[in-house]
Amino acid sequence: MFSDAFRERRCLIPADRFYEWTKTAPKKRFRLMLKDRGLFAIAGLWDRWTGPGHKPILSATMATTKPNELIGSFHHRMPVILSREVFDLWLDQGTPTVELKKLL
Repeated sequence: MFSDAFRERRCLIPADRFYEWTKTAPKKRFRLMLKDRGLFAIAGLWDRWTGPGHKPILSATMATTKPNELIGSFHHRMPVILSREVFDLWLDQGTPTVELKKLL
């Protein structure tokens, strides 16, 4: 479903936090952020498609992955948070798919 966007339309989604909900009752929402409360980037994919009335629509989605130890204790996935050192690699259309998958 996202293979074309993965190859050709990657983006960075800036954030300073994200939320996850527990998967079991009672549902609880957790606000998650970096220890220093700084900005970070989530690996994203974007697309352009035709909506109702033939209007172009731009949309984006966040890539998710298996959770780290902290988040895994209450949720089955988390956003792919990219380090600044790999921003250019993620955005470069010339980056081989095998290298991109390692970032996920």
